[in-house]
Amino acid sequence: EVRFSAEFAAPVQFGPLKKVCKIKCIGGEWVGPLCQQDPDAVGGTRYQPLLRSCIIVSTPPHTIVSYRNVTITPRNEVFPHNSMAQFRCKEPLGMYKLLGESELQCNNGVWN
Repeated sequence: EVRFSAEFAAPVQFGPLKKVCKIKCIGGEWVGPLCQQDPDAVGGTRYQPLLRSCIIVSTPPHTIVSYRNVTITPRNEVFPHNSMAQFRCKEPLGMYKLLGESELQCNNGVWN
């Protein structure tokens, strides 16, 4: 775990915003940054992701979605920043055609 202070640009009337942040290595992958929303609060506050997650509200009926090599049925499913979701058509082969990308990545709250 690595902790650091971060300064963020803000409107002039508020001045710069400072937050205490951290990143962690979990299972060989870096997670974060996670930042305290109010580092001056008594006892501190919970660390929250600095980068936004993405949501899959629903998928077309003949679509299979995989996340981390596991087939899932997403209904308002939340995916962390930088995660990848794979899409393909259900069987039988040849009856359905996937339009668009077969793999999407969550980038700060937006699928690209």
